[in-house]
Amino acid sequence: MSELKELAGFLHDQNPQVRMLATQHLLPYTARNNPQFDIWFINNCEPVKDLKALLKDKPQIASQAITALVNVSQNAAIRRVLMDDEFLKLVFNIVTDPLHGLADLSCMVLCNLAKEEDFVRILDMQVPLREFSLSRNIIDQLMDLFVKGTNHGINQYANFDFLANVFADMTRFERGRQYFTTIQEYDNVYPVSKLIVFTEHSSLLRRTGVAAIIKNICFDVPFHKILMDEESVNLLPYILLPLAGPEDLDEEDMEGMFDELQLLPDDKKREPDLFVMKTHVESLILLCATRDGREHLRTRKLYPIIRELHLHVEDEDLQALCDQLVQMLVRDEATEEVEQATQNPPDEDDAIIEVD
Repeated sequence: MSELKELAGFLHDQNPQVRMLATQHLLPYTARNNPQFDIWFINNCEPVKDLKALLKDKPQIASQAITALVNVSQNAAIRRVLMDDEFLKLVFNIVTDPLHGLADLSCMVLCNLAKEEDFVRILDMQVPLREFSLSRNIIDQLMDLFVKGTNHGINQYANFDFLANVFADMTRFERGRQYFTTIQEYDNVYPVSKLIVFTEHSSLLRRTGVAAIIKNICFDVPFHKILMDEESVNLLPYILLPLAGPEDLDEEDMEGMFDELQLLPDDKKREPDLFVMKTHVESLILLCATRDGREHLRTRKLYPIIRELHLHVEDEDLQALCDQLVQMLVRDEATEEVEQATQNPPDEDDAIIEVD
């Protein structure tokens, strides 16, 4: 350990070659299962603070430093060392720079930091205006990067898929959910409506994060009406289409069904990831919390889609969720004087999704 301490001291050496070598040799010790991970806690986390400073260093050194920070920030105690405004703004400036080669790695750091509830204070933070956004608010810029920057649309070195996990973790907390369910002045749009269009994106990372965002927002029962409003967010087609397969449905099944879900081609594939499918079904269960919600799902012929999903995907947990959803849809409403959401409100600490 004494040799490692000495090596860590070179992270702030005046010679850039020494700083580079020190960072490279310390990288193996950033893995959270490394038996000598405690090296990062010496002298009140001085090596971590050195890594923060190295983000402003020469590109090769900064690249090694951000990789190290991605790893060490998986530790909760170290995350708290990284949560100061100066460091957050430094990372945001990297992420929002269309020419920066470390944008995606910096998004990975944000993924880890977003697990802390205090991270939602970024909703009050502003950064310089960028050409891809009309807002100085950092959260608005991150949203614009996620939407417009997919497939390297803004930065040739980044696709910003990891921001899906940042947003998912933010929606675990009430203030985070409030942002995504409030029309923003700079573009007059509900942020969640920009995200749901990625439920069938080619990136599993995006699909997983967006599915978690949707489910977390569905815990806010008062917002269900807007989520299902077909003149507003219109969520349902976006979470039903990934659950639908190529099966032929009869006319009675399709009567009232969304046009996007009718007469699907023979090569239509369901969402291949079980976690994402389960999360979408769990969101539908949450949307059954009110009678109006259940009636809307019945009108839009949810049952045939869930019936075929149950028949064609052999996973016991998913089938159990399908059974639970169907039971909520077929029950006799006349006997329901009190809504389930009032009787048994969900426990946010237990139920809201944290994305790894």
